[in-house]
This record gives sequence, structure tokens and C-alpha cells, in this order.
Amino acid sequence: MDDLQKQISEQLETEDISYWLKVKRESNIESLKPLEEAAKQIVVITSLLQGIYFAAISFSDIKKVNNTTNLWFEIFIFFSLVTIGFWMTSLYFATRVFVPEVYNASSKQADLAEQVKEIRIAYNKTSAYKHEKLKKAVKLLWLSFFPFTVNIYIYLAFLPVPPPK
Repeated sequence: MDDLQKQISEQLETEDISYWLKVKRESNIESLKPLEEAAKQIVVITSLLQGIYFAAISFSDIKKVNNTTNLWFEIFIFFSLVTIGFWMTSLYFATRVFVPEVYNASSKQADLAEQVKEIRIAYNKTSAYKHEKLKKAVKLLWLSFFPFTVNIYIYLAFLPVPPPK
């Protein structure tokens, strides 16, 4: 009876190992999809923010306040450019998730084990590259909220109301 329990235990352990190896393989394969989905969301959020910002600027008649002797107007323009710079850079890095560097495994190797190793390395490089670019895009998007908030505050508190038509 002791031998039977040992065999059952070993079989369960082997099945458990097989199961978790399968989970690891599948999660590796699926790991790029969430990165690409997150990058798509960054692109949408950043584009939406830019659209709303430019629409608000267009409808606000800020051009009528255009007075380069007004220090607050110059600060407003500076923070606008910084915000837009963060957004554009964030968009750049988010789009790099969709078009990563190419890491091809060479097919010249005769040894199958060597080919598998090269494929794994190429896949891991691609995954790391996409993750790095996505992290940069998110960081830049978050950083853009500081100058964006300052800019809104300057606009509301310090810029003069445009003269009536």
C-alpha cells in the first residue's frame, strides 16, 4: 500500500508540475496583449486630452489676450508647450509598443534546442522592450498633469478676460 501511495503522490506531483509549466507558457504567450491594450488606452487618453485642450483654447479667445508684456500670458504659453511636449512624447512611446524593434531568431541553426533558445531570447527582448516603452508612456502622461493643472490655474486666476467683441 505504501508503494501505491508513493506512485500516486509522484504522479500528482508530475501533473502539478506539468500544469504549472503549461500556465507559465500560456501566460508568456498572452503577456504581450495586455501591454498593447494598455498602450492603446494611453494613445486614446492622450489624444482625447489634446483634443479637449485645443478645443478649449480655441473657444476661449485666448488670442485676444495675446499680450507678450503680460508675464502670466508668457507663463501660460510655456506651460502649454511643456504639457503638449509631455503628451507628444507619451504618444511616441505608446506607439513604440505597437512597432517594437525586431528581434528575429536566425533560422540557420541546425540544432533545434539552439533555435528554441534564440526564439525565447527574441520573445523576451520584445516583451521587455514593449514593457519599457509602456512604462515611459505612462510616466510621461502622469507627469503632464502637473503642468496641465498649473496651466489651467494660471488661465483661470491670472489671465485677463478678453475684451468684448
